[in-house]
This record gives sequence, structure tokens and C-alpha cells, in this order.
Amino acid sequence: MYLHLSVKFHHPRFQIFILSEGSTTNKHECIEFVSQRADYARLFTVGIGESCHRAMITGLARAGNGKPHILKLNEKPYNMVSKMLVA
Repeated sequence: MYLHLSVKFHHPRFQIFILSEGSTTNKHECIEFVSQRADYARLFTVGIGESCHRAMITGLARAGNGKPHILKLNEKPYNMVSKMLVA
């Protein structure tokens, strides 16, 4: 995962979703990036599959005042987004 460091959020009502099925070598930098911008947007994360990087998925969502979700490969994602936004 790569987050461009020049991204700035200007509207406090943004709801951002990140979907990831892999891992990253810069987990701590990504979490810090999100944490510094948590006043401007809520970040929700979805890990896809059992082998996703759970620490990153959970850490990013917590830093962004959102909610993480691990989507199993056989799970239907129909109601997942609405449940996450209620959090």
C-alpha cells in the first residue's frame, strides 16, 4: 500500500474506504499519515481474504476513526459498507 504524502483533505465529512488483499513494508508510515489527517476524514478499511495484513487494516481504521472489516473470500459484501458507516 502506498499513500501519497501530499494528499490533503479539506472537507471534514469525507468517508474513505481502503480495500487491500496484501501487505506493505511501510505500515507505520501509512498509519501515521492517516492519524495526522483524522480530523478531515474517516477512514474505513477492508481486508480481503484470510491472508490480508490484519495489523495494517486494524491500525489504519483506528487511526482514521473508522472501522476495520476482514472480508472472507466466500463472504458477500452487500451490507458491509452500511454496517461500517454506522460505527
